[in-house]
Amino acid sequence: GYSRASSETIVDFPAPDWLTRTAVAEKMIIHGIPSQVEYFEAERDVDEVLEFYRRRWQGNYAGHAGYREAHVEPWHVISRLEQRHLLTVQVRRQSALHADGYLAIADLDEIGTEQSAVEDIPKMAGTKVLNHNTSFDPGKKGEVVMLANKFSVDTNGSFYRDYYRDRGWATLQDQELSDARAMAFRRYGSEVRLVVKKSDMGAVVVINRVNSD
Repeated sequence: GYSRASSETIVDFPAPDWLTRTAVAEKMIIHGIPSQVEYFEAERDVDEVLEFYRRRWQGNYAGHAGYREAHVEPWHVISRLEQRHLLTVQVRRQSALHADGYLAIADLDEIGTEQSAVEDIPKMAGTKVLNHNTSFDPGKKGEVVMLANKFSVDTNGSFYRDYYRDRGWATLQDQELSDARAMAFRRYGSEVRLVVKKSDMGAVVVINRVNSD
């Protein structure tokens, strides 16, 4: 048995009884959407967790495929749209028989102005947004955006260097690492830190923006 910490859960997240679940936050902003998040652990392999959801969510729902999957090291992500809620399972392997991760329920009716935040992130043509999280600390608003494209680390590096330099940002860091590049820029009260990493398909870009109020 498992009793839920919060009584006002909108949609109960389906989960096998071998998942140990802990409420993390009433509301967290994930992909610009207020979400309820639970942390889970399981004495099982990652594949067993994914298999549970693949079986449970197969078939179409309201014209959408049953689920979508993505793999962004070290996370496996499987998500499904249900009515006005997006259910997302994010799981990683700790060891052969130990997986952990997060269950998140996003209420799509609460999508607000956050969504436009990704729009103003500079990205090269054909770039996909893999992930977008917003965090709020007193006096600071932070954002982490993960992008992927088919260009090389160098090409991405030049693109971002030119983009920020042309707009009057000061360069705090521009460093070559093995198969990666770390960059940081500052303008007024804002700072942008980027890491561009080589991937199988091209490159993954992680952008961390912090604005001080």
